[in-house]
Amino acid sequence: LSNCIKAFVSGGLICVLGQALLMLYTKKGISEADAALWVSITLIGISAVLTAFGLYEKLGKFCGAGTIVPITGFANSVVSPAIECLLSQALSLFTAR
Repeated sequence: LSNCIKAFVSGGLICVLGQALLMLYTKKGISEADAALWVSITLIGISAVLTAFGLYEKLGKFCGAGTIVPITGFANSVVSPAIECLLSQALSLFTAR
């Protein structure tokens, strides 16, 4: 039951953040369709940065499915392997000398 509550609350908070961003962007004069696009871009960007610093994994372990289901989970699943690949290639460049 505790995991369900954490997932519900964390997923809800991500949605609240998305709604707040949508309201902010439309208040700035952006059309609702364009604002929705910018909300997606912003949430993906935030997820990518959190993943790059290793924070999204910690957040995911605590919150569970609440962070996996929204678009932020998609961004994490794309960025995480890319960062691992980049780091392994960088490591091999420095150890090859």
